Amino acid sequence: MLNVIDEKLSKTIIDEVKKNIEYLIYRYKNNLIEKNNYNDILFYSSILLNQNIDEYYDSKLKEIIIYILSRIKEDFQNFMSYSISMFDGLGQLAYSVNTVSKKTGELINLSYSLDEYLLDFSYNLLNHIKYEPIYCGFYDVISGISGVLYYFLDKKDSFIANNKMKLVEMINFLMNLSKNYSYKGENIINFHIKKNQQTDKEKQNMIEGHINFGLAHGIMGPLITLAKCKELGFYVKGLDASIIRLFEVYEKFCIRDDGVLKYPTKLSLQNYIKNSPNNLSFNCGWCYGNISIVRGLMKVSNILKRNEKYEYYKKELLNIINQPIEKYNLKSPIVCHGYSSVIGIQISAYRETKDKRFLNTLNRNLLKVIEKHESIISNDKEKNEEEINYKELYQQDYSLLNGSGGVIMMLMNSISGDLKFNKILMVD
Repeated sequence: MLNVIDEKLSKTIIDEVKKNIEYLIYRYKNNLIEKNNYNDILFYSSILLNQNIDEYYDSKLKEIIIYILSRIKEDFQNFMSYSISMFDGLGQLAYSVNTVSKKTGELINLSYSLDEYLLDFSYNLLNHIKYEPIYCGFYDVISGISGVLYYFLDKKDSFIANNKMKLVEMINFLMNLSKNYSYKGENIINFHIKKNQQTDKEKQNMIEGHINFGLAHGIMGPLITLAKCKELGFYVKGLDASIIRLFEVYEKFCIRDDGVLKYPTKLSLQNYIKNSPNNLSFNCGWCYGNISIVRGLMKVSNILKRNEKYEYYKKELLNIINQPIEKYNLKSPIVCHGYSSVIGIQISAYRETKDKRFLNTLNRNLLKVIEKHESIISNDKEKNEEEINYKELYQQDYSLLNGSGGVIMMLMNSISGDLKFNKILMVD
């Protein structure tokens, strides 16, 4: 319990959580839950289970969990996409079942089997992608190796010991990306996304490719994961050098703008060669914002025991969080690139440091999330067709990143302060 939220706001949050769960129950009772939403709803239900909201809601969430797992069991191979993603693939399923298992003491064997399956699947995928041109989905937090490896690093010592060879192969893959290679006479980091691996829009603006700096798809995810490997005592040759090399990339391309640190989102190869930052952070959302990068550098500094750097990035994170809310440059309540991401990061930073300055703007930010959330789900007759369609999509989207589900999980976390899903976001 954070004990900084006033009673009225706390009640409002609980009311919003209940309404969101009730809408899910309604869709469940009326057979409106679609197969492609099973994974997100299972994750949402596993996170909100046993939060002492109400016995009725707990029982219904359990019922929905059992229903979804039974549907998945009936057609597992067709249900699972060929994705290890911690946000919509096998990784998310493994995480959800593991969360339920920890909370209830049930599904222990299923959780272990899914972890083993995810590890084998990831290892086999690794042996394929290491010969392919690099693409962010191979290594990133959302769909790639760094997200899955970060999940496995929280496993029991026995699991890590039994699977060390496969885990070390994942570490080596990420470490290799920190090295340079020769491209048209220049030394370029292996994180270079070449032209043919870019979208059509990216090809127009970044002719020779780019390097991605965001937490969602960029270098930061592998950096945090490698640092955690070091923290847990993985002795892999070159690990320290890889961590320091990536850390220094962020320091090299950082600038101060309007009183806060900013970083490139996607840095064109031309600008990388010229050591000239461009495409700077345009908001402080999770996916490409400066807030998640600074939080990541703070975490890595702590692991490296660089106390001066840790205090520096702590101060810079406070500057970002406690600036006027308009300067966040956010419009949505969602987690990916909305106000909820700020709430998640300030709570995580407070839990780590116990510095109450991280909570100075928490009530303000919670009120903004609720305001934006209620604006979307309201039945305002003046809404246009686009707004009405978005309301439906938002309400039915229980994903962590892009829908009402993630917003509700973040709101609930502001009261309990102990929901563990921030690990998936790597801002824990």
